[in-house]
Amino acid sequence: MLYYLSLGSNLGNREATIEEALRLLHCSQRSSFYYSKAVDFESPNAFCNCCAYVESKMEPLEFLVFTQQIERKLGRERKSVDSRHFDRTIDIDILFTEPEVRIESEKLMLPHPKMHNRPFVMVPLQEILQKNA
Repeated sequence: MLYYLSLGSNLGNREATIEEALRLLHCSQRSSFYYSKAVDFESPNAFCNCCAYVESKMEPLEFLVFTQQIERKLGRERKSVDSRHFDRTIDIDILFTEPEVRIESEKLMLPHPKMHNRPFVMVPLQEILQKNA
């Protein structure tokens, strides 16, 4: 299964942290970095973002646990709570899968319900989709 991901960081050495996450994910393809202001919360720290895809035999909920383990390993201390967001060393979101899997659970929603409204996701995602076409 292919997992399309969005990765972001606005603390520390953002690019190096994302590169390490991609290494730990065994990334197949990634976009260029895309820089943006924080969305849905105030922060003086700009985000570095990219999109990537990863091939894995893991099922989606198992893959989610894997991405969360990588986040913790790279210094992520807390997740968003009740739509309250915080600065973060790394954030890894699963956007969608190929073949398509639809999940609506408390832990995971696929495809990601907010991705189409986020330029910091759609611009780098379009880049890797075009490379893959």
